[in-house]
Amino acid sequence: MKKQSFLWIFSITLAMLFVISCESVFPDDRLDNFWKLDRISYLDSDGSGIPVSVNDTVWGVFWGFAAHLVQIEKHSIGMDVYGVTVDEGDSLKIDFSGFNGPCGQDKQALQSNLRLCGVDSLVSRFCVTYPDRNSMVLSGKKTRLNFVKW
Repeated sequence: MKKQSFLWIFSITLAMLFVISCESVFPDDRLDNFWKLDRISYLDSDGSGIPVSVNDTVWGVFWGFAAHLVQIEKHSIGMDVYGVTVDEGDSLKIDFSGFNGPCGQDKQALQSNLRLCGVDSLVSRFCVTYPDRNSMVLSGKKTRLNFVKW
């Protein structure tokens, strides 16, 4: 009888642990993924939000989000940078100012490389929208970044 009671308690405890462990690890499961940058739209400088020129030739730029980290890779120039993300409710702050890259890489070179990936400064804010399950749009002050899930 004691053995059977122990097995029931053990089974129930194991089932409860399994159910609890299925809880989401990251705060935004839609963001946390690997994304391929598909298109960069440069917005009008007067703040109207209307694209004035679109760069359709974005190749080899990949973003990865996990927990509160972001990674950007641009294969053609060998760029691989990491930043910190902060959810600010209506926007996402991305901070690359603490990145210590390869020896000799200064902040100006990092900022120049980030511009090639649609990020206008070391600390940027973007509004995040998801038009469908496989795409994401980050809208900043100067750029709109269109991604497809990778």
